[in-house]
This record gives sequence, C-alpha cells and structure tokens, in this order.
Amino acid sequence: HNRYLHGWGVVCGCEVRPAPTAAKPFQVVICPGYVITPEGDEIMIGCPAVFDLATCMVKSDDPCAFASPCPPVTSNNPMRSLIYLAVCYKECEVRPVRVAPGGCSCDDAQCDYSRIRDAYEFSCLDQKPTYPTGPTCDELCQGGILPCPPCPQDNCVVLATIRLETQFVPNPNISDANLAAQYLVGYNSPMQIDNLTDRRLLYSTANLQTMALCNCAPGTQTVTQVDTPVINDLGTGPTPGTGTGNTVWVEVTVANPAGAQIYYTIDGTDPSAGGATSTLFGANHDNIPIDTSTLPLTLKAIGVFPGYQDSAIASQVIPVP
Repeated sequence: HNRYLHGWGVVCGCEVRPAPTAAKPFQVVICPGYVITPEGDEIMIGCPAVFDLATCMVKSDDPCAFASPCPPVTSNNPMRSLIYLAVCYKECEVRPVRVAPGGCSCDDAQCDYSRIRDAYEFSCLDQKPTYPTGPTCDELCQGGILPCPPCPQDNCVVLATIRLETQFVPNPNISDANLAAQYLVGYNSPMQIDNLTDRRLLYSTANLQTMALCNCAPGTQTVTQVDTPVINDLGTGPTPGTGTGNTVWVEVTVANPAGAQIYYTIDGTDPSAGGATSTLFGANHDNIPIDTSTLPLTLKAIGVFPGYQDSAIASQVIPVP
C-alpha cells in the first residue's frame, strides 16, 4: 500500500545534527521523525538517537533502535571522509512471556517473545543506495497506463551526507559546549553534515494540499540566494607539512548566510555540492594550498546552504607569483 500509493522517503523530522564530545568527536544525534522505506515499511523514530560514526554505537531510549554493523566496533579504521548515514527497516522481538515446559519435563520455565514490532537500524554507507527510477515528468503529462514500480534492492533511506576531516583530533582541554560550537562554523568544521542533497523527501497529503493552495510552482516563490564567494589570493608560503617549498594560499569566504558551505575546483570545471571534481573548502586546511608548479590556473567556487538557492559561481585566475 505505502510503496504503490504514497512512495517512499522522509516524511518529517530525522534531522542529523553534530553532537561531538572530546572523546567522541564524530558523534551525531538523529532527531525524531517518520520515514517510509522503498519497500513500504514504516519507520517511526520516536526519540533522539545518539550515534557515533567512529564506533557504530547507538544510544537511544528506544529498545528497538539498532546500529549496523553490530556494535561495538573498536574503530572504523581508516575513517572514511565521506559517509552516507542511512536508516534501514528491521524487526524487533518484544514482550517476553513465560512458556510452560512441554510434556513431563522438569526443566525451568523459559521465556519467549510474544510480539514482533517495527524497528530500525542506523548504518554508515560508502555509496548511496540504488533505487529504481519512476516515470518522468513527460511520461506523467502524456498520460496512459503506468507500470507498477519494481521492488527495490535496498530498503534503506539516506538521512544525511557527512564529510569528515579524518585526521581531526580535538583539544583534550576543550569543553563539549565549545567543541559543539566549533562544528557550527560551516567552512571550518571537522564534520560537515548535509541533510538535504541526498535525502528524498516524501510530502504528506496535507503538505501537498497546502503547497497547492500556496501555488508553490517554480518561479512563484522567492528563494534567498547565497552570496557569491569572494576569492582572495594570500600570496606564497611554505608547503603544508614540510615547512619548505613554495605554495600559494587562497582564501574563499561567503558573507551570508553564516555557516554556508563552499565548494571549489581548480581544473576549470564548475563546482557543485558533492561534485566529482569539487572539494569542500576547509575540509583539510583553513585555506587552499596550491603548488606554484601548477600555476596559472582558474579557481572557481560556489556557496551552498540548506533552504537557499546556490550562489553564483565565483571565478578567479591564480597567476604565477
């Protein structure tokens, strides 16, 4: 019923937020929400779940919240710099009851579970799940008989795309509150959480009705655009990690909104969030180091922020010093 009539995706909630501590710098919290999986199963995350990306440990007041692979995992070593955090459907046995021994057995009475309830598990994926594609806009507008959607091979739904600075080690003397504040600085955060790019949204009938009443067609609503990035050539300095050599350092900033992420390229291609040739600014260094032997080159940058239109692409030629 769900798969054929409603489709699948995140209906509401399920925001992934950073929740780092000095001991667990790659810890996140998954907020309550409701999800329908590609196979039509319902997932209700009724309370916040704290999940450590490094050890796959999950902490939740829900007894049917699990993690995959089965924890404890000593460490995901080496840590991956790109993780797709997904939630998957599974079942959980509950309500244990006493079972009387059969026949003339003198064994002590055993317990057995009397109910099976919906459950879920959080999983760190290396690649986005593969889902069957539905009809295109042209096919829908042309009308006719539409085929039923095939059963998907994967029953997980991506909640967030997370980029990690795997070499990050927090100051042991920093408080958890100050560490969490550091993660909110988008361009310099050791853990970049993108809740929108790879998340599939499933709008409820009530929301669709409201959107229709508000006439939410393309071009009818004004969407604020991220400010165009500013590229600043900082001049030459030593090569990172060596203290010698010549490297040109480049800074890229976005004025508004605060916390906007910046993606850049140095091969002349246009940058985009998650693009194959795009690099997240601040993922490994505060500024961009460019070997002088590769100059001149064209650096392009774009700013992105959830709920905003992507910025215009900034472009600047970095000359030979």
